[in-house]
Amino acid sequence: MLNQNMKQIEALLFAWGEALSYQRLAALTGLSQELVKEEADNLRNYYDTCNHAIQLLDVNQSVQLATRHEVSDVVEQLFVTDKNKGLSVSNLEVLSIIAYKQPITKTEIERIRGVKCDRAVQILLELELIRISGKLERIGRPNLFSTTDLFLKKFGLKTLRELPPVASFERMQIALFDEEEEENGEQAASSEQADNSEQTDKKQTEAETGDIQ
Repeated sequence: MLNQNMKQIEALLFAWGEALSYQRLAALTGLSQELVKEEADNLRNYYDTCNHAIQLLDVNQSVQLATRHEVSDVVEQLFVTDKNKGLSVSNLEVLSIIAYKQPITKTEIERIRGVKCDRAVQILLELELIRISGKLERIGRPNLFSTTDLFLKKFGLKTLRELPPVASFERMQIALFDEEEEENGEQAASSEQADNSEQTDKKQTEAETGDIQ
């Protein structure tokens, strides 16, 4: 059973998605750092005892939720990017922010959206729609993100000056990627139809050969 302290720590780690320091957890929960460490150990033992797919990792005076190695194969499938698949609404939102606010840091994007955007940024980087264009000269020197030439080609733009009003751009994105999904679907259907036709022709040829013999 999880006590209230353990539940609070678990909820914070789950919501944040990355490592949180004992100091930060103490400040958020109102507990002492010593008690936070004790309850984190209890939470770790709970996961181990119950044979959970989730485990609690120690990361440089911080703790983080993570999946266990034995389920890594199935988890990795979730993060395979399909370049032929349309972007999700959240990915399109992040792309819009970068397009109109570039160069911009991930922290600034998250401040605008109100939620974390690590996965969306990773997908956009993999699709080569955005790039790391520099570093912000402040503590930590976070990456600055900007759009790419491929982004311009995708949206039929010659320069960023041709970007339409935000509302029009969002509609254009949805239409563009819907068309791509429809086109991919038609190509898949056409390929399947061709395969079926080839199999039918092969069966007919075999039948005719059999009649001749």
